[in-house]
Amino acid sequence: MLLAFPLDIGIMIREHRNRWYSCGAYFLAKTFADLPFQIFFDLLFMSIAYLMSDQIHSAARFFLFNMFVTMNSLVVQSMGLLIGAAAPSVEASTFIGPICCIPVLIFAGFFIKKDALAKGWDRKNIMMDFYRFFT
Repeated sequence: MLLAFPLDIGIMIREHRNRWYSCGAYFLAKTFADLPFQIFFDLLFMSIAYLMSDQIHSAARFFLFNMFVTMNSLVVQSMGLLIGAAAPSVEASTFIGPICCIPVLIFAGFFIKKDALAKGWDRKNIMMDFYRFFT
């Protein structure tokens, strides 16, 4: 989405100015058009990853896990559209995109453990640990 939207923005602005559709309609159409592919490929990838990581074999946990991954991919797609729309060029969007993801990675527990966080950044007060929320 970071690379696709800046290339489509000229056409989208011209069609929006001609009052063919609104920005919200464009966003919903793009999201719903990508939805079947996202669900299929997320389900395919996470089915393999779920079995290879030796998770508990429960249908409820499996579908909850796949629902979380699909919802997460939709949020990431929307974030990519937002960054692509806000960036002045394709090069800027490829630079801004990873920078926006760094805080989520830092506070997700991969780089900073809970014990090392400062007193005001306790993870009980902020919701940055998405994986533990659904388990």
